[in-house]
Amino acid sequence: MKDSAKPKNEKGEAYALAFTRIKKSIEGKFPVEATALEECIISDRLRSFLKMAMPSLDTSVTAGRLIENTISSIQPRKDPLLASIKNWMKARNKVIHGIITAKGGNIPAKEFISRAVDVAKNGAELARQLCRWVDKEKRQIKKRSATFRDSKVEGV
Repeated sequence: MKDSAKPKNEKGEAYALAFTRIKKSIEGKFPVEATALEECIISDRLRSFLKMAMPSLDTSVTAGRLIENTISSIQPRKDPLLASIKNWMKARNKVIHGIITAKGGNIPAKEFISRAVDVAKNGAELARQLCRWVDKEKRQIKKRSATFRDSKVEGV
């Protein structure tokens, strides 16, 4: 790993570890672990965004509520990434809960794993995209806040 690519803080190190575990889990055909880690990253990033965008909002809620709140917070803008994450969360539920109970009858283990690997691969890409999206959105919020503060100071 190049020095410039090394994580700069504990959170970055945690994400690097999580993404490494996700990759190894997918390669090892353990997609349930990968999917659970992806949900952790996605929830953490959504929570981080919402704490900045809507500080008074309770962010100690489910992943589903976090995505709904994020979608609501950027209205009237629409973001295809957030829609994709919302859809992925439905597939994630089938993976996490489907290993024990499969609605409509049991599916063969090999087929379940194959489907779950697809969900995990998609989740890994969405988690990476969301990390970039949140960073960009938070920079824009900070910039708007600084501009607002500067305009208030000039107007005093």
